[in-house]
Amino acid sequence: MIWKISAGALIPAIATIIFNILNFFFENYTTAPLPKLPESIFDVGVGCAFSLVGVCVASKQHVLTNTFLLVFVFLLLLILGGQVLVIFLHWEKFVIVWLTNLFCFIALSWAIIEAD
Repeated sequence: MIWKISAGALIPAIATIIFNILNFFFENYTTAPLPKLPESIFDVGVGCAFSLVGVCVASKQHVLTNTFLLVFVFLLLLILGGQVLVIFLHWEKFVIVWLTNLFCFIALSWAIIEAD
C-alpha cells in the first residue's frame, strides 16, 4: 500500500515541485536579485485531481468509477474555490495552495488504494 501511494502520488508530486523550482531558476537566472518564489510552484493539486481521472478510467468497478468522478469534480471546485478565496477575501495564497494540495493528495491516495 505504501509503495503504491509513493509510486502513484508522492513521487510524481515531489517531482513536479522540483521541476517547477528548477524551471523558475532557469527562467530567472539573469535576474538579480531573484524574485520571490510564486506560490504556484508548489501547486500539485491539479495534477493529483487529473491523475484521479486516470485511476477512474483504469477502474473496473462501475461504482468506484462514479465515485472517483464525483471526487474529481469536487476537487476541481475546491481548487477553483481556493483561488476565489485568495482573490476576493485576500487569504494567504501559500496556505490555500498547500491545503488544496493536501486534499487532492489524500483523494488520489485513497483512489489508488481503492482501485486495486
